[in-house]
Amino acid sequence: MSIYKEFPLNGSKPKLRAWRAIHPRKEKDITYNIGVMLSIRLLGTPKITYDRHPVTITRRKSRAFLYYLAAHPTPLTREQLQALFWPDLNRQAAQQNLRVTLHGLRKILGSLLIVDSDTLVLADQVKIDAHIFRARLSSSISDLGLLKETLDLYHGDFISGFTLPNLLDFDNWVMVERERDRRVAVKG
Repeated sequence: MSIYKEFPLNGSKPKLRAWRAIHPRKEKDITYNIGVMLSIRLLGTPKITYDRHPVTITRRKSRAFLYYLAAHPTPLTREQLQALFWPDLNRQAAQQNLRVTLHGLRKILGSLLIVDSDTLVLADQVKIDAHIFRARLSSSISDLGLLKETLDLYHGDFISGFTLPNLLDFDNWVMVERERDRRVAVKG
Protein backbone atom coordinates (compact mmCIF):
# COMPACT_ATOMS: atom_id res chain seq x y z
CA MET A 1 0.00 0.00 0.00
CA SER A 2 1.38 3.40 -0.94
CA ILE A 3 1.66 6.00 1.80
CA TYR A 4 0.56 8.83 -0.44
CA LYS A 5 -2.65 9.42 -2.33
CA GLU A 6 -1.85 12.58 -4.16
CA PHE A 7 1.44 13.82 -5.55
CA PRO A 8 2.35 15.97 -8.52
CA LEU A 9 3.48 12.89 -10.45
CA ASN A 10 0.04 11.21 -10.36
CA GLY A 11 1.70 7.89 -11.21
CA SER A 12 2.44 8.86 -14.80
CA LYS A 13 5.52 7.01 -16.04
CA PRO A 14 6.71 9.77 -18.42
CA LYS A 15 6.37 12.31 -15.63
CA LEU A 16 8.06 9.92 -13.21
CA ARG A 17 11.01 9.49 -15.59
CA ALA A 18 11.28 13.25 -16.01
CA TRP A 19 11.05 13.77 -12.26
CA ARG A 20 13.69 11.10 -11.59
CA ALA A 21 15.94 12.70 -14.21
CA ILE A 22 16.20 15.84 -12.11
CA HIS A 23 15.90 14.05 -8.75
CA PRO A 24 18.31 11.12 -8.85
CA ARG A 25 17.95 8.79 -5.88
CA LYS A 26 21.58 8.60 -4.89
CA GLU A 27 22.48 12.25 -5.47
CA LYS A 28 23.86 13.92 -2.33
CA ASP A 29 24.12 17.45 -3.74
CA ILE A 30 20.55 18.67 -4.18
CA THR A 31 21.30 22.08 -5.60
CA TYR A 32 19.44 21.05 -8.78
CA ASN A 33 16.23 21.64 -6.82
CA ILE A 34 16.34 25.40 -7.41
CA GLY A 35 12.97 25.91 -9.15
CA VAL A 36 11.16 23.15 -7.28
CA MET A 37 10.70 23.37 -3.54
CA LEU A 38 9.42 21.17 -0.80
CA SER A 39 7.63 23.25 1.78
CA ILE A 40 6.37 22.05 5.14
CA ARG A 41 4.01 24.20 7.17
CA LEU A 42 4.07 23.33 10.86
CA LEU A 43 2.49 26.50 12.21
CA GLY A 44 -1.27 26.08 12.01
CA THR A 45 -2.82 23.16 10.19
CA PRO A 46 0.14 21.17 8.85
CA LYS A 47 0.59 21.21 5.10
CA ILE A 48 3.18 19.67 2.80
CA THR A 49 3.64 21.02 -0.70
CA TYR A 50 6.05 20.17 -3.46
CA ASP A 51 6.43 22.86 -6.09
CA ARG A 52 3.15 24.32 -4.79
CA HIS A 53 1.29 21.00 -5.26
CA PRO A 54 -0.20 19.44 -2.12
CA VAL A 55 1.38 16.22 -0.95
CA THR A 56 -0.86 13.90 1.01
CA ILE A 57 0.67 11.22 3.19
CA THR A 58 -2.10 8.88 4.26
CA ARG A 59 -0.32 7.09 7.10
CA ARG A 60 -0.74 9.23 10.21
CA LYS A 61 2.45 8.00 11.85
CA SER A 62 4.44 8.77 8.68
CA ARG A 63 3.09 12.33 8.74
CA ALA A 64 3.97 12.64 12.44
CA PHE A 65 7.44 11.30 11.68
CA LEU A 66 7.93 13.89 8.94
CA TYR A 67 6.63 16.72 11.14
CA TYR A 68 8.97 15.68 13.94
CA LEU A 69 11.92 15.50 11.57
CA ALA A 70 10.99 18.87 10.02
CA ALA A 71 10.77 20.54 13.43
CA HIS A 72 14.39 19.61 14.18
CA PRO A 73 17.00 21.48 12.14
CA THR A 74 19.76 19.15 13.33
CA PRO A 75 20.06 15.44 12.59
CA LEU A 76 18.18 12.97 14.78
CA THR A 77 19.45 9.50 15.56
CA ARG A 78 17.61 6.39 14.56
CA GLU A 79 17.47 5.39 18.22
CA GLN A 80 15.76 8.66 19.19
CA LEU A 81 13.13 8.17 16.52
CA GLN A 82 12.57 4.50 17.33
CA ALA A 83 12.17 5.28 21.03
CA LEU A 84 9.62 8.03 20.33
CA PHE A 85 7.54 6.38 17.60
CA TRP A 86 7.72 2.70 18.60
CA PRO A 87 8.35 2.71 22.36
CA ASP A 88 6.50 -0.55 23.04
CA LEU A 89 8.31 -2.60 20.39
CA ASN A 90 11.54 -4.49 20.78
CA ARG A 91 14.56 -3.07 18.98
CA GLN A 92 14.31 -5.33 15.94
CA ALA A 93 10.61 -4.57 15.37
CA ALA A 94 11.19 -0.82 15.89
CA GLN A 95 14.04 -0.89 13.36
CA GLN A 96 11.80 -2.65 10.84
CA ASN A 97 9.04 -0.07 11.33
CA LEU A 98 11.59 2.72 10.88
CA ARG A 99 12.84 1.13 7.64
CA VAL A 100 9.29 0.85 6.29
CA THR A 101 8.52 4.46 7.23
CA LEU A 102 11.75 5.71 5.65
CA HIS A 103 11.10 3.73 2.48
CA GLY A 104 7.70 5.37 2.07
CA LEU A 105 9.03 8.86 2.80
CA ARG A 106 11.97 8.39 0.41
CA LYS A 107 9.48 7.70 -2.39
CA ILE A 108 8.08 11.17 -1.83
CA LEU A 109 11.09 13.18 -0.65
CA GLY A 110 13.90 11.56 -2.60
CA SER A 111 17.24 13.09 -1.72
CA LEU A 112 15.59 15.81 0.37
CA LEU A 113 15.54 13.21 3.14
CA ILE A 114 19.16 12.71 4.13
CA VAL A 115 19.74 9.37 5.78
CA ASP A 116 23.04 7.91 6.87
CA SER A 117 23.77 4.87 8.98
CA ASP A 118 22.93 6.58 12.29
CA THR A 119 21.10 9.86 11.63
CA LEU A 120 18.30 11.46 9.61
CA VAL A 121 17.64 15.07 8.67
CA LEU A 122 15.81 17.02 6.00
CA ALA A 123 17.95 18.89 3.48
CA ASP A 124 18.56 22.59 4.00
CA GLN A 125 16.61 23.34 0.82
CA VAL A 126 13.34 22.24 2.43
CA LYS A 127 11.37 25.33 3.43
CA ILE A 128 9.98 24.93 6.93
CA ASP A 129 7.90 27.81 8.25
CA ALA A 130 8.66 27.11 11.93
CA HIS A 131 12.42 27.36 11.31
CA ILE A 132 12.05 30.69 9.53
CA PHE A 133 9.66 32.02 12.18
CA ARG A 134 11.90 31.03 15.10
CA ALA A 135 15.15 32.15 13.47
CA ARG A 136 13.85 35.59 12.52
CA LEU A 137 12.24 36.25 15.89
CA SER A 138 15.26 35.04 17.86
CA SER A 139 16.83 38.42 17.12
CA SER A 140 15.26 41.84 17.00
CA ILE A 141 13.77 42.88 13.67
CA SER A 142 13.88 46.59 12.94
CA ASP A 143 12.24 46.32 9.50
CA LEU A 144 8.48 46.45 10.13
CA GLY A 145 7.72 44.81 6.78
CA LEU A 146 9.92 41.84 7.62
CA LEU A 147 8.39 41.65 11.10
CA LYS A 148 4.88 41.55 9.62
CA GLU A 149 5.95 38.93 7.07
CA THR A 150 7.47 36.83 9.86
CA LEU A 151 4.43 37.11 12.13
CA ASP A 152 2.21 36.19 9.16
CA LEU A 153 3.95 32.79 9.14
CA TYR A 154 2.15 32.03 12.38
CA HIS A 155 -1.08 30.46 11.07
CA GLY A 156 -1.95 29.02 14.46
CA ASP A 157 -0.69 26.50 16.96
CA PHE A 158 2.11 24.14 16.05
CA ILE A 159 0.66 21.30 13.90
CA SER A 160 -2.81 22.38 14.96
CA GLY A 161 -5.38 19.61 15.03
CA PHE A 162 -2.84 16.82 14.64
CA THR A 163 -2.26 14.24 17.37
CA LEU A 164 -1.09 10.68 17.79
CA PRO A 165 -3.39 9.44 20.55
CA ASN A 166 -1.36 6.29 21.20
CA LEU A 167 1.95 8.14 21.60
CA LEU A 168 1.83 10.28 24.69
CA ASP A 169 5.48 11.37 24.33
CA PHE A 170 4.76 12.72 20.83
CA ASP A 171 1.71 14.63 22.03
CA ASN A 172 3.68 16.02 24.99
CA TRP A 173 6.40 17.20 22.60
CA VAL A 174 3.75 18.91 20.43
CA MET A 175 2.34 20.74 23.48
CA VAL A 176 5.82 22.03 24.42
CA GLU A 177 6.42 23.24 20.85
CA ARG A 178 3.02 24.96 20.75
CA GLU A 179 3.72 26.85 23.94
CA ARG A 180 7.19 27.86 22.74
CA ASP A 181 5.84 29.23 19.45
CA ARG A 182 3.04 31.12 21.23
CA ARG A 183 5.63 32.82 23.41
CA VAL A 184 7.81 33.68 20.42
CA ALA A 185 4.79 35.12 18.56
CA VAL A 186 3.72 37.25 21.52
CA LYS A 187 7.28 38.44 22.07
CA GLY A 188 7.67 39.26 18.34
